[in-house]
Amino acid sequence: MAEKYMRKIQNSKGKRQNKGSSLIITIVFVAVFGLLLAGLAQVTTTQLRVGTQRQEFIQAFEIAEAGLNYYRWHLAHDPEDYYDNNDPGTSPGPYIHSYKDNGGVTIGRFELTITPPGNGSTIVRVRSVGYLLDALTKKRTLEALFGIPSFADNLFLINGAVAFSSTATVSGTIHSNSGIRFDGVTDNFVESAVATYQCLPQHGCNPAQEKPGVWGSGGPQSFFRFPVPAIDFAAVTSDLSELKTLAQAEGFYRGTISQPGYHVTLRTDSTFDLWQVNSIYSSKTIRTQAFLGNFPYPATQLLFFEDDVWVDGTIDGRLTIVAAKLPSGGNPDIIINNNILYAQRDGSDVLGLIAQRNVQVRRNAPDILFIDAVMLAQTGKVFYDVGSGTLKDELHVYGSILSSESPYFKALAANGGVISGYELTFYTFDGNLFFGPPPHFPTTGQYERISFEEIN
Repeated sequence: MAEKYMRKIQNSKGKRQNKGSSLIITIVFVAVFGLLLAGLAQVTTTQLRVGTQRQEFIQAFEIAEAGLNYYRWHLAHDPEDYYDNNDPGTSPGPYIHSYKDNGGVTIGRFELTITPPGNGSTIVRVRSVGYLLDALTKKRTLEALFGIPSFADNLFLINGAVAFSSTATVSGTIHSNSGIRFDGVTDNFVESAVATYQCLPQHGCNPAQEKPGVWGSGGPQSFFRFPVPAIDFAAVTSDLSELKTLAQAEGFYRGTISQPGYHVTLRTDSTFDLWQVNSIYSSKTIRTQAFLGNFPYPATQLLFFEDDVWVDGTIDGRLTIVAAKLPSGGNPDIIINNNILYAQRDGSDVLGLIAQRNVQVRRNAPDILFIDAVMLAQTGKVFYDVGSGTLKDELHVYGSILSSESPYFKALAANGGVISGYELTFYTFDGNLFFGPPPHFPTTGQYERISFEEIN
């Protein structure tokens, strides 16, 4: 019996020990589960907070972008308002606008700061800061550049027919409202607005004959495109009477003189030397002249002469030179007297030459000639006087050529060979002109977004 009693006592102790162990395990399990639940809750809370913050940042970005879209729309309706309907000349901002959700409830704001274009440029800088009203610290800042394309967006824009020799190297688009003979090398489109045209002896067709809108031995011929829509050359030309009025009021103006005209030499300190040309040779080479003085570029960046103008030098800044006689006319020319160079080719320097009739390279110009400019012949042509029969070495044009009549810098034989003028010609489009044409040059279309970035 004693043994049986002892076994009962031992069994009883074992049960109590088992119960105690189970309790400890349960407590540990509950504690661990509690910790897991707490950790899970913390993770969930963190994820919710991060998700909320992310959503706030996304919405702030959308609000800032809405600010940019709003001002592009505003410029489309009022292209010269850079002050968000405030008085011109006031602070550039910030101009604050409410942002509403689909239910019409204001949930945020965007703040706009607007930088107007510089002289001669169409580029407007708009900075937009967007944020939610209940998350003022979660701001996003976006900045965009908007610009109106200029008519100086082609290397060549020609109203008449044109020919390029096998010694021509072209970097930029050629557009003609007539036909094009192209024997050179290009890296861009060669476009004609006609399906066929009458090629004449001055373009190497002797006798004259009908040719496709674009033809020749050059290429790549995959770049030949015709017919394409014509460009209204009248829309390219500037309103000369408006430019004359502006120059007389705020620019630099000189009227008609009894002598052949004026001579402008551009200087690298944003000034120019001015001479009165008293006599010339038959080739429009200056024979005698009298110094009139050194002058700074006017704030309007416009020089207007009612006479022929000889131009040379190196430009530091942005300037447009006009030669025109108004209102009766008289068709003055701009004569390129020597090299015309930009101090920098980064868009900060640009020169526009607008002639009521011709832009002419004089016969005695250097054998290797550099012209950095946009040349616009409103009723005539851009050309070199090939009548002397002299063969010169190289012509380098950096900019753009806009010519009502057929431009030329060399005379061609029937086989396309050069018999007079500049044997090697290199034409390069200045890409800065697309949104930064010379001062007072015509533009077309509406504001386009040039660039877009987030500012940290």
